[in-house]
Amino acid sequence: MSETLILFDIDGTLLRTNGAGIGGFVEAGVRVFGKDFSLDGLLVGGQLDPLILDRALGQLGMAPDEVNLRAFRHHYHECLGRLFKSGERESIAMPGVQKLLDQLEALAHVDIGLLTGNLAETGQLKLGAAGIKIEQFCVHAWGDDGETRDHLPPVALERWLEHRGIERDFEHTVIIGDTIYDVQCAKANGCRVLAVCTGVDDRETLEAAGADWVVDDLSDTEAVLEWLLQS
Repeated sequence: MSETLILFDIDGTLLRTNGAGIGGFVEAGVRVFGKDFSLDGLLVGGQLDPLILDRALGQLGMAPDEVNLRAFRHHYHECLGRLFKSGERESIAMPGVQKLLDQLEALAHVDIGLLTGNLAETGQLKLGAAGIKIEQFCVHAWGDDGETRDHLPPVALERWLEHRGIERDFEHTVIIGDTIYDVQCAKANGCRVLAVCTGVDDRETLEAAGADWVVDDLSDTEAVLEWLLQS
């Protein structure tokens, strides 16, 4: 019986895309909304993709709507896929990630999931390009599943409870991420949070945000497992 749900962020936590994410995002935006589309001056790290798009459209004087989002999603997936296939950019798993996922997956009392600002199709594209199997994650909370990141943990928990047919609360949930927004969404929902210094924010910033534990990366599998499985 599963007792703990561990939710991983994608960008900066599980992998890095070496500019493919932002590059594909901007290329898609230019295709759909014109040459003035830009992410310059916008906060990107730890944000939800639909919210990033809304802010970029706001700079163009355009109101966000579902039609624009649907058009953008198609082109973003195409642009991102092209960058990976052409070899212009590479998605690479962060140190220790695959070993940790494999060991967690082998534990009967643990489930692993995703909690990310990515849209489903592009998030899966990034994972696949880094050699990380989407099948390892039993639940997913994507960037369009809530208006803010704080809304995503309840979505993930509800899907987990439905998946397992059990009743649990957030004391049984751990979030792993690389930004203060991962820390914030965990704390807002009563989750434990492990922060990694492989992405946007440094150790001092993550500790000040209230992370329960901060590590340089996930390569010390034994220590990370011990901490994650604390009751």
